[in-house]
Amino acid sequence: MRAIIDVFSRKCIGWKLGRDIDAKLAVAALDMALSNRKGTDFSNLIHHSDQGVQYASLEYISRLKEKGIRISMSRRGNPYDNAYAESFFKSFKYEEVYLWEYETFDVAHKNTKKFLEIVYNRKRVHSSLGYVTPEEFEKSEEGLNRKFLNWLSDYWGSLQIFIDCMKWLKKSIIPSRDSCIMIPAL
Repeated sequence: MRAIIDVFSRKCIGWKLGRDIDAKLAVAALDMALSNRKGTDFSNLIHHSDQGVQYASLEYISRLKEKGIRISMSRRGNPYDNAYAESFFKSFKYEEVYLWEYETFDVAHKNTKKFLEIVYNRKRVHSSLGYVTPEEFEKSEEGLNRKFLNWLSDYWGSLQIFIDCMKWLKKSIIPSRDSCIMIPAL
């Protein structure tokens, strides 16, 4: 199985289950992810993977480059670089795969689809997301973006005051501690 995880929301946006682990399987998962994010500006996106041959294949790399996606790969033998994917696959194995004995490939595919698209993305809460599901987090993203932009606007205003204060202090002969507004730590 190959999967593409959106690190921001922890949502599985593309996946493919196959009998062989090859570049075609990885490309199919990537195509699903790109399709699910249709209309997205990919120019600031970074695609991170391990150094598996399927992710280094010409077809896979070409697909990423044609979309303007930057490529990042883990250091050799270092699973910590790809911790999000490792964590995802651990959850997938313990919460789905190890619980069932699939009699056929079709049953495995059906159960995998149900787990990823219904359970993992829509029902399973993530502590890193504030105990909401990836779907709920993405729906609230617009609100979060507004909240961030408001914070940034406030921060920029405070930063501008700080800069003005520092310019004034530079001109002062004897600066005092009370002459400046402090910016709270984030």
